[in-house]
Amino acid sequence: MMHLRRINLALGAVFFLYSCAIQVPPGGGDKDTEAPKIEKMSPENYSTGFSGHDLSIRFNEFIQLKDLQSQLVVSPPLQTAPETKLRKRTLYIHFDDTLRPNSTYTFNFGNAIADNNEANALENFNYVFSTGDVIDSLEISGQVDFAFDHKTEKGILVMLYANQNDSVPYKERPLYFGKTNELGQFRISNISPGAYKIFALKTAGTDLQYTSADQSIAYPDSTVMAGSSGLHLHMFNEQPSFQVLKSFSESPGKVVVIATGALDTLPFAWISDTAKLGLRAMNFSPKKDTLSIYYTNLLSDSMQFTLRSNAKTDTVTLRLFRFEGRQNLKRLFVLSAEPSAGLTQPQDLHLPFVLKFNHPIQVTDTEKIQFMSDSLPVKPFHLSFLDSMHTALAFSTSWKEARTYHVMIPSGAVEDMYGLKNDTILADFRTRELTDYGTVAVHVHQKSPAASGILQLLDAKEVVVRESQVNSDSLVQFLNVLPGTYRMKLILDENRNGKWDTGNYLRKVQPETVIYYPEAIMVRANWDVDLKWEY
Repeated sequence: MMHLRRINLALGAVFFLYSCAIQVPPGGGDKDTEAPKIEKMSPENYSTGFSGHDLSIRFNEFIQLKDLQSQLVVSPPLQTAPETKLRKRTLYIHFDDTLRPNSTYTFNFGNAIADNNEANALENFNYVFSTGDVIDSLEISGQVDFAFDHKTEKGILVMLYANQNDSVPYKERPLYFGKTNELGQFRISNISPGAYKIFALKTAGTDLQYTSADQSIAYPDSTVMAGSSGLHLHMFNEQPSFQVLKSFSESPGKVVVIATGALDTLPFAWISDTAKLGLRAMNFSPKKDTLSIYYTNLLSDSMQFTLRSNAKTDTVTLRLFRFEGRQNLKRLFVLSAEPSAGLTQPQDLHLPFVLKFNHPIQVTDTEKIQFMSDSLPVKPFHLSFLDSMHTALAFSTSWKEARTYHVMIPSGAVEDMYGLKNDTILADFRTRELTDYGTVAVHVHQKSPAASGILQLLDAKEVVVRESQVNSDSLVQFLNVLPGTYRMKLILDENRNGKWDTGNYLRKVQPETVIYYPEAIMVRANWDVDLKWEY
């Protein structure tokens, strides 16, 4: 028995040693997602009677400082930037300024403090103390959204200024600031009593000033008092000053110029010889920010012109496509068309069928065009170009539902401005059924009869599906609406120009008001939706 026991003990020892030898290393554990935690502060946060020049904060782990110079905002502001040092897990802060008496100071670190390993930020950390006997405890809170679509965003700056001068967002950093959460809500705490200018600002960088129209801004029409709540700020981008953004030779015989403003209002001067270019047409986009220039001399290798805005003149010089021989030209430069509907993409009953040509059309022999349904000619039907450049040829008729149609344009029936003629164009498409659609009827009641509105039906991607002007109490019907989930939007068109207009801070112009119907609108096939909307 004793012998057997010794064997068991020996085997146990061997097993123990073996198990120790084959231990598997740990897999690394869960990723660290927590921000650094504060263990001690000197003086303690929210201390009163402070009279020194040094602060210290000890953390539970080693930290790093990211963009501290831009992120750290001290309010009231100091004359000279504070000095900071990191030693092990402690952040030391020193400043030379003599602090104001009986004032609450806030050191807002933004997102500058993060851990060393995963860069998890300690977001919007405030170190607060007072040189007097009390900590200022007033707040300002509210909501920020974008004026055009009411969307909200996390991280929008909301800034307060005691200075009442209109230039403060351009020239000064804020006295106090906070940031919005995902719902667009903000709260700025530890504010001293008084009236403030308030701005919301979205910027791609860390600058706390309004520097360009690329930044989104919001402001109320008057100052706000400390202690205010329920503020609602609507953000917008100002119309940028005119600038040519891009110019290029898009295809043989066509040049495109894209700008930040309306090109049709600017003095345009040719440097190139337009007769030599064979200039045929200049066409502006609906928003007037894009200019298309068509010319017929395909052997031209350059184009040059000037655009003048205020005191600035932009000279545009372009290298053009150049074709050396007719064979090359024939292979690479042809007239073609794209249909708006087909057998798998049905034709809507309320819209014309459209052939979109890649070049402006110069000649159309309508007698040669065949428009058939069930092997019979469609009668009557109407042919027209939808645009001034004659690139969109529309076929209109009283569509029969669930019917197949056939379009045939024989070779040579259409000729573009370059003298190119079409190869045979064939297009087959099928119309929808009436029962495919729903109807949306909106009974609109305006509390202010003088207001003019633009009523829009939007799809899930905020694309305008239908639009109607609304000037008084009325019934608006949107017919032939495909099934889906929609939103209803109303633009209060104060200047009655038929579009939404943005704001301008220095001219004290707010963006035009946008109102959304409070509920989503479900449209079903062969179903009517009846709504009442008072605004």
